[in-house]
Amino acid sequence: MRTFNITSTRVSASDNARKVLNRVRDDVRSGKLLCVGNGSSTVFTHIAPNSPHQGNALQIYPTTDTNVFIRYFLDTATQTLKRTASGTGQVQVLAPYLTNQIAFIAEDFAGNTLTNDQNNRVIKMILDFHQWEFPVAQVGAGAFYDYCHLQTRITRRTIE
Repeated sequence: MRTFNITSTRVSASDNARKVLNRVRDDVRSGKLLCVGNGSSTVFTHIAPNSPHQGNALQIYPTTDTNVFIRYFLDTATQTLKRTASGTGQVQVLAPYLTNQIAFIAEDFAGNTLTNDQNNRVIKMILDFHQWEFPVAQVGAGAFYDYCHLQTRITRRTIE
C-alpha cells in the first residue's frame, strides 16, 4: 500500500504538470505577440528595454489587439501558477506548491536571455515545486516532500 501511495502521488504530479505545460504551450503557439514581465490578476508590467526579459508573468496577445490577452503569472503569496484572460474576470489556479520566483524568460534561439523585444523569441518556462511525498505521513518538521524541476521552451508557430 505504501508503494502504491508513493507511485500514485508521483504519477498524479507528472500528469498535472504535463497538463499545465500543454495549456501554456497551446496559448503561446497561437499568440501573435508575447511579453515577459511581472504581473498579477489585475496588472502586468512589461520588462524595460535593455533589461533581462525574465519575470513572474507572461502575457500573450492572440491577435494584434493589445486589449485582448491571456496572462499567466506566478502568485508568490499563494505559491501557485495562475491564468487569466481579458474580459473574463476569472482567475484559474493551474499549478500549486511552486517555490520559484521567476517562471518565464525570453530567450533567443541559442538560449541567451533577451534584453529587447526580438520577434523570434523563445519562451522558457520554469516550474519548481514541492509536493508532499507520503500523503499518510505527518506534515511539518521531518515530513517528506518531493521536489520537482520542470522546464520547457516554447515558440510561436507563425513568426511574422
